[in-house]
Amino acid sequence: MSEKPSIPPFLLRPENGIVHDQHDQALLEQILSEADAFDYPNSQSDQQWTTLSAQISPLKLVHRSPKRLAMFRWVAAAVVVITVAFGTLIYQSIGQSETLVLHTENQTSNSRLTDGSQLQLNSHTVLEVQAMTQRSRVVYLKQGEVFCKVAHADAPFKLVTDKGIITVLGTEFNVCHEPNAPFSIFLKKGSIQFETGQQQVTLKPGDYLCETQKGQMQLTHIQDNRATAWVEGALNFQQTQLSEIIKVLEAHYNKSFVYDKQLANEKVTITIKGLNAQEAAQLLSKTIGHKVQVAE
Repeated sequence: MSEKPSIPPFLLRPENGIVHDQHDQALLEQILSEADAFDYPNSQSDQQWTTLSAQISPLKLVHRSPKRLAMFRWVAAAVVVITVAFGTLIYQSIGQSETLVLHTENQTSNSRLTDGSQLQLNSHTVLEVQAMTQRSRVVYLKQGEVFCKVAHADAPFKLVTDKGIITVLGTEFNVCHEPNAPFSIFLKKGSIQFETGQQQVTLKPGDYLCETQKGQMQLTHIQDNRATAWVEGALNFQQTQLSEIIKVLEAHYNKSFVYDKQLANEKVTITIKGLNAQEAAQLLSKTIGHKVQVAE
């Protein structure tokens, strides 16, 4: 039984942070074994070359040493085989190996990743795409807000923040990580898992995970689009308590609203689109039949 060919050290050195695992090393050994087993005198490479040459009309006849020319054909064939094999291995292992930085200033931006996932970035957002391969899909939200539509794939999609890691296979969710707002995650569709060093939470559609003033994560279920209003261009409330609507409006407009607290549990359905704070208060007043106004 022939010994396994040793893999050259330069092929085992990690490049771009990629380290070959046992599967990759086994594939390398297979490639080298097949190349080593390529017996030139019995490989019929001369016969194959003659067949190919007969199909090509020679433009000029050049006399060369038959032995050297035959050896050149074998070397060329071996180089092509090994190059294609290694190229395929490297492509599958690395994919998008360089870090891609997505950065917005005063505008929103849409991006489509190589795996088919779509990212919509809010203004003043910094996001790094650290890996997008068949084995790993990792993005890092440095700051800002992003709405993700994750394409289904075998490799899990991970969105990393300094608050924790979100892991999904295919879903739609929003992450807010802005300096002047509490960290929050809203799941619109599918299922995601959020984990920190202390806890692990699985979210279902409609779940809203928000950081409290004490730094704890609080999970609630909401029936409005407060988390994705910036994506959809409107605030939609379906049978939502008035007190909750006021809370969302105050956070959205960064202003205080005054209303009759006795109506706090009143269920309201309303859509607010393209209005300033004063106009939103007027529309809400007409909807509930009681006065709502912006505090001076």
